[in-house]
Amino acid sequence: MRGRLLRSLPLERKRSLVNALRPLLFTSEQGDDGHAHHVVDVSPEDLRKLLSRNHFAPWDVFSYYYKHPEFGGEVVNVRRMESLDDDGIWWQTHVRIAEHPAGAIVWPHYEKASLAHPRAHIEQKGMEISLGLQTMEEEIYPQKDIEILKRSWSDDD
Repeated sequence: MRGRLLRSLPLERKRSLVNALRPLLFTSEQGDDGHAHHVVDVSPEDLRKLLSRNHFAPWDVFSYYYKHPEFGGEVVNVRRMESLDDDGIWWQTHVRIAEHPAGAIVWPHYEKASLAHPRAHIEQKGMEISLGLQTMEEEIYPQKDIEILKRSWSDDD
């Protein structure tokens, strides 16, 4: 009965259900000692618009929900397909953004694309946080003179 009910739901309802469950089941606490991030002087919405103009699209399936213990959970989760390498591996830049009193917290990283390589993606094989940070610093932020107010790094980055 339940399987039939889920199959009968429209795709948008299924997507809404997954989005509602992500924060409940797949939250990753990301404090200042967690995944490397920037605090920038722009709102999450303005940064989302800028990323959209740079071919980033919403993406939350196969993705943890990042939450800062003090400032709350992500409000933007986007990714951009970057390349297909010589070994046939698809790569993406993945960016999560949360509210911050000074603007936004930005958690970027470069990784294997989740749909093409789900196991490697979940196991974080090949993840390069520094490349995600570099993409934001060198390509995205300069377009709107976005200032990095704080850089936070962890020993794993």
